[in-house]
Amino acid sequence: MEPSETTSRLFLAIFDDDLRRVPVEEGALIIGRSRDAHLRVKDALLSRKHCVLTRTGDRILLADLNSSNGTFVNGSQVASTTLACDDIIELGKAVLVLFDGEGWSRGDGLLNLRNPVKAQELVQRLREGGAGLASEAAPETTPRAGVRSRKGLSEEERGFLLWLEKVEREHLPELVGDYLTHKLISLLVRRSDRVRGAFTSVLEEMMDPAFFSRAASTEELRAEIRARVRDRLAAMPAEGRDPSPGQERDLLEPELDAPEGADDEIL
Repeated sequence: MEPSETTSRLFLAIFDDDLRRVPVEEGALIIGRSRDAHLRVKDALLSRKHCVLTRTGDRILLADLNSSNGTFVNGSQVASTTLACDDIIELGKAVLVLFDGEGWSRGDGLLNLRNPVKAQELVQRLREGGAGLASEAAPETTPRAGVRSRKGLSEEERGFLLWLEKVEREHLPELVGDYLTHKLISLLVRRSDRVRGAFTSVLEEMMDPAFFSRAASTEELRAEIRARVRDRLAAMPAEGRDPSPGQERDLLEPELDAPEGADDEIL
């Protein structure tokens, strides 16, 4: 993105195996040791996707992505923080500095760092206007995996995707479990006359506004629905015969000739 009157030009100076700098542009930049990270930093101590730097205008947010060895800014470990020019970021043994290309202006600012020697050398280069820093093109911010492209997303959607990537280990099983439950119900409704009859009967009753007015909370509504489904299933005769082994396999396999969107039409 070209600089404008309202957006300043910012860079990341990086000291891992090499000394280099890259432009910081609008959007999210995942930093890590993986080749799939948007900005790869060569350090075995980094996680594959270690942290994410998000630029919105002149606001720069740095968030740790549940890394093994942590993300440090000016000597302190952070979960997330808003960066200012000349802030020193330490990831493993690598040192990065956010700067505006005008040289170092923070003063010394090297106390309590984990990698003071590397930081001192990088800061000295910045004091000299970036001498000796190889310039690289802005990293590609369209991810091949993980956080999706930010184009066309609201701030709330961007924030949700970043949150999901950070906590996916904790929440992903729950989300997948909910999805599989939905798919199982869809298969049962489609394959079983008994289940489909109970489903249809209770659904018709739910269309009556009086059904909802009796429930004081969502949990009461769910309990009422569960009770009615049990009653309908108990009242309906059992289906003619148990499925053969071949039919049992069919229940678990997708219908190759089912029209697209069949699940949505049923549920």
